Parts: sequence; structure tokens; C-alpha cells
Amino acid sequence: MNAATNEAVLDEVIAMFEGFERAIWVPGDANSNELLTARIDLSHAHGRGSLGICTTRRAVAALAPFPGVDPIDWIGEIANLAAGRLKYALLARVRVRIQQSVPVVTVGDATPDTPGFCMLLLRDVRDALRLWIDLDVPLAEKVTGEELALAPGSLLMFD
Repeated sequence: MNAATNEAVLDEVIAMFEGFERAIWVPGDANSNELLTARIDLSHAHGRGSLGICTTRRAVAALAPFPGVDPIDWIGEIANLAAGRLKYALLARVRVRIQQSVPVVTVGDATPDTPGFCMLLLRDVRDALRLWIDLDVPLAEKVTGEELALAPGSLLMFD
């Protein structure tokens, strides 16, 4: 990961996890059947990578907007929202268009062993959440707000 990706992650993606704070992951914190992992593959013109979240079913339920949400569906949606925020931030900051896959959710810990990826460890009162981002983007000049401004009533679609 490079500075452009790190800045986008810190400003945009971490904001999603209000109530969590950075922490140290302790292996064996949860039974592997209690862990869920959602992974989204990312790519752009110059490379590829991934974004993912690994946490307990209980933490996923705590992040749900209402009771009774299926944790497997919701962790996939959380990963999808995080990828969307990352895509927008990188487009706005360094003009890199990111493509993403649909989320793939597995039971257990499927955190990659790839060296050089960004692992953010967040902990709330009872659970930890691991967010990883493995993506390098080419550095470019920052984009000002005026360059991205749209005319009133216009629509910008992100693919």
C-alpha cells in the first residue's frame, strides 16, 4: 500500500466503524465457527488487490441497522460499503478508477497471509474486527473539489 491508499483508508473507510478503536488482535479470540470473513477483489488499470473484513457474528450483528439481519449477508454488505468508500476516495484524490467484485463470504478466518497489506485492527467493547486492504495505486496529483464538481442536477455514476 502506498500513501494515497493509506490516506483514503484513514479518511473514508475507518469512519464507517464508529465505536471501534484500533487494537491488537489476539489469535484465538473467537471460535473459528464464530468468525466470518468477507472479501472483495479490487483492480485498476495498473494492478489488483483485495479488501476484506474478518470478525465475529456477534460484532456483525452489533453493526446491523436493525435486529434480525443475517450476519452472512450483512458482513458482505459492510465489505461492499467499505469498498465503495475506498473507490470514491481514490477517484477523488488520485483519479484512479477501481473495479470491484461482489463480496465472497466464508465462515472462519480467511485473512490473507500476503506481506505488505494494510491490516486495521479495531475493537469495540466485546469484539474485534480486522479490516485488510491490499492495493497499490499509482500516485497522481490531488484533485481539487472544483475539478470534481458537477452541474446542478447532473449525475455521476461509479462503476
